[in-house]
Amino acid sequence: MKLIKEILNIIITFIENKKLYVNDICFEKTRSYRINQIYNFFYINKNKIKHYKKVSKYNEKYNKKFSDSIKHAKNAEVSPLLRLNKLLKSLEIKYENFNFLDIGSGQGIALHFVMRNYHFKNYYGVEFNEYLCDISKKNLAPLNKKFKIIHNDAKKFFLDNYRYIVYLYNPFDEIILNKFLENNLNLLKKNECIVIYQNNFHTKDIKKLCKREVFIEEGLSVYYF
Repeated sequence: MKLIKEILNIIITFIENKKLYVNDICFEKTRSYRINQIYNFFYINKNKIKHYKKVSKYNEKYNKKFSDSIKHAKNAEVSPLLRLNKLLKSLEIKYENFNFLDIGSGQGIALHFVMRNYHFKNYYGVEFNEYLCDISKKNLAPLNKKFKIIHNDAKKFFLDNYRYIVYLYNPFDEIILNKFLENNLNLLKKNECIVIYQNNFHTKDIKKLCKREVFIEEGLSVYYF
């Protein structure tokens, strides 16, 4: 009954096409977002992924270690997977030459999608909420692929000496984003890493630091370092 109600709600909001606000983001192209929402719903249920719809960043029990960053973070939201797929498809690369890193990996659903559909060297997630780290590990374990979920704050996280595709789904504001870039800029450039950014609201500094930006569509950009 609960699943039927959720499906009906998505269909009704698709027809009404009202403006949608998620994490303070206004989606003008609401129908496009709802199509992603329907696909997410299908993907999560088909793969029997453990998923909590609402996860507050203010859960102090699981964020004590990095409490100073809570005000800069966004609440956990599942990435629109079709839009993530569009970002990845736009890359003219051999995926097996890169490691995939999801910063703000939440419950591991985006990582699950990438692990099922793309062959990268390794798969990593960085998440500052310890509870979500535990959930994502359980969600990803059945795929029988090598992955690592790192409980850390992005502003304190330093990349290992690998070549990365770094994925961001607007997980935090420019304060943390700029600190992450500052800490890892030399390695990003040295290894010619790529940042793919969905709902790219904080782009002022990343545009200055990268070699080039490729605009895919509204809210989707790729940054080559």
